[in-house]
Amino acid sequence: MHKVLFVATSDIHIRVFHIPYLKWLKETGCEVHLAVEKRSGQEVPYVDRMFHLPFPRTLFSFANFTTLRHLGEIIRDNDYDLVHCHTPVPSMLARIAARRSRKKGTRVLYTAHGFHFFKGGPLKNWLVYFPAEYLMSAFTDGIVTINREDYDISRRRMLAGNAFRIKGIGVDPQKFRPLDENGRDRAREALGYDRGSFILLYVAEFIYRKNHRFIIEALPELVRRIPTLKVLFAGTGVRLEDTIAEAKRLKVDGYVDFLGFRDDVPTLAAIADVGISSSRQEGLGLGLAEEMLCG
Repeated sequence: MHKVLFVATSDIHIRVFHIPYLKWLKETGCEVHLAVEKRSGQEVPYVDRMFHLPFPRTLFSFANFTTLRHLGEIIRDNDYDLVHCHTPVPSMLARIAARRSRKKGTRVLYTAHGFHFFKGGPLKNWLVYFPAEYLMSAFTDGIVTINREDYDISRRRMLAGNAFRIKGIGVDPQKFRPLDENGRDRAREALGYDRGSFILLYVAEFIYRKNHRFIIEALPELVRRIPTLKVLFAGTGVRLEDTIAEAKRLKVDGYVDFLGFRDDVPTLAAIADVGISSSRQEGLGLGLAEEMLCG
């Protein structure tokens, strides 16, 4: 039986992006372990063992040293066939922790969900993240990318053994599809929204990159123009409380619903009039792709 370790920032990330892959691995007979930070408190299916570790979002945190030590112990003690890492900081820690195991046959795969350095991006991102990714690529057997720019960088500038490009991460048209007028009215009523409300939906974690503040600051003018406006924010994160406070300060909190982590995103997308995003950058804007399928 092959053993696989997934490493990522949080259990939320795994639940949003990786359940089909975990299911497939289990169906093929693999033993699947996760190393993530616990943020949602919800179970992740198709997993044999889960390790909860702190994963700061910055490279410059002393907590990374503790996490690195624990990751090294986990990888050493479990003799994995594959370590598949995601998101920048966890992937860097995982690749450092797996260096010795690679010499014994462990393969290390890194999926880049969007490099923090990109054409037209801030110079500081290139100065910090590009060298870090370049160095870590020497400890990587393969880099998986989801857009052309990241693939070209991985293939031409990185040291990994292989670079792969997949055309996005997929949206299930059976889950995300439009409702007819009656179906949408019923779904709105079930969720407590009027048929006359003009609903904007933003599905994203509350972090700096997702830039919720931009939407909050635009709301006074939007509400003046669209009095029936209702903004739905689905997600959690470190900037959630600050965003709530900003909405109250601008006196637009009555027009915003902070929904937290949701398992019914397909329904939310179907009842929304417009799907929105204010993200500063995206590897692939999955939320908007899902909302486009809902019409």
